[in-house]
Formats: sequence, C-alpha cells, structure tokens
Amino acid sequence: MVSLQNINLVFAHKFEAQAVLDFFSLELVDNRDFKIYQNINGMQAVVTGMGFENAKFATAKLGERALEVGIKNGLDMGVGARAWLNIGIAGHPEADIGSGFLASRIIHRNSGDTQFPAPVLTGLEKTTVVTVDKPELVYPENVVYEMEAAGFWASAIEYTSLEFVQVLKIVSDNKKQSIDTVTKQLVVDLIRGKLERINDCCAQLQSLVNEYNNAYSLDVASIELIKSCLESYHFTVTQKTQLKKLVQRYSALDLFTQLRKITELTFSSSNELIKELSQYLSLQ
Repeated sequence: MVSLQNINLVFAHKFEAQAVLDFFSLELVDNRDFKIYQNINGMQAVVTGMGFENAKFATAKLGERALEVGIKNGLDMGVGARAWLNIGIAGHPEADIGSGFLASRIIHRNSGDTQFPAPVLTGLEKTTVVTVDKPELVYPENVVYEMEAAGFWASAIEYTSLEFVQVLKIVSDNKKQSIDTVTKQLVVDLIRGKLERINDCCAQLQSLVNEYNNAYSLDVASIELIKSCLESYHFTVTQKTQLKKLVQRYSALDLFTQLRKITELTFSSSNELIKELSQYLSLQ
C-alpha cells in the first residue's frame, strides 16, 4: 500500500468514518473539541458533526493541529503540502444507492458561494455538490445534496493548494429510497463498499502531493527561518500558510540571501512582513 502520510480526511459522523479509520489503522489522538485520529504514517482524520459550521470549525482545528505539529518537528514546513478529502453520504434524485461522486462544483445554498475543485482525481463520476442546512427531501435538481462540503472547503483551502482539496460523496438516499430508510448500519456498509475507491483517491492525492513537495521542498535553513518568524510575530493560520508559500518561492528562485535580509528587519506586524516579502517578489 502507498504510504499516505500527507492526507487529511474529514467526516461528519463516526458511522461514516469507522470503516475508513479501521482500513487505514487510524487511532484517536485528540478528544477535546473534536475527535481527531492519526496513524503511524502521519495520515490524519477528524469527525466534525453535522452541518456547515461544524465542518468549517473542525477542519480548521485539524489544519491548525497539523501545522503546529509540523512546525515543532520541522516536517510540515520541510516536506510541504497536505491533501484534504471530505468523505460522506449524500442524497441524489436518481443515482443508485451506493453510487460515488467527486465534486466538480460546491455550492453553499444558504450563501450562494460557489467553488470549483480542481479536476485532478479519476475513477469516479463528477457532479455538483450542494451543501444545505437541513436534509434535502425533494431533490429539485440533478445534483448531490449534503450538509458539510462547503464548510469543509472554506477551511481546508486555507491550508493547502486548490488541487489538494477534494470531496467524495456516496449516495445514501434518492426519490425511490428516502432519507428515512438510512440507518447507521447502512451508512457503515455504504462507506465500506467504497473503501477501494477511497484508497485509490487518497493514493492519487498522495502522488500529486509528493510531486509538489519534491518541487518545492525547503532546506533546513529555510525551515529555521520560518520558525524564527513565527516566534517573532503573531501569525494567523492564513498568514502561516502565506509565509510558507513565500519562502518556497524565494527558495525556488534562489533568493535565500535576500529572504534572510528581509526577515531580519523589524516590522510592526506579521502582515507588514508578508507585504514586504510579497513586494520584493513582485519586482523580480
């Protein structure tokens, strides 16, 4: 099996997660705000609870945890990006129960916000995923309906590149077999039936992440410079990601000497540091 150390999985329910947790030997490592799991390779997962807000907050918690652990041991800053995959059940007006779909578009019905995941995964049909505030019973359009993807996306995209945020949904109900027929055991069985496909999607993502990280890996000096910046200023989650990407660009352009000169200056805030780093690159 491919080593999947750079994959983060996000589920709404334990019943959606259980078969996948067992398959990848993921064990509980944090039970404070949300249940977070990890295996010996570094693959991680979180169970968010239902709805947009829970998915958004729990995804951010997992991202922050991964970032902080990476900073401590130098792995995340040195190795680079992680991929994110939201897995869960969903409704569809016509698709057979157990059908799997990858999101080609994510619409948050409440706000109207629309996102377009990069079409990097193969093996499953792609369709629009609509995130709703309560279970959809009418299925007015030929799309997948669920309750977490838009919230997941809103946070996951803050931690990685566009192509590494993906959504996989498995149909649990349709017009012929309503949501009232969905039991806990059915959810477990549906996810178990797609384990091979889930593993394939994760392996594809890991391969893409490996290519990216090999191209943009950071040396020890760059990692230490990032740590120094994080100790000197307060960075938001978004700013930490921006800083890492900027350092990667300086490294790729062989501008480490200038990078060090800029970071050794005194700034009023992390935002000012990021602006200075960005401005210098824009002139190159």
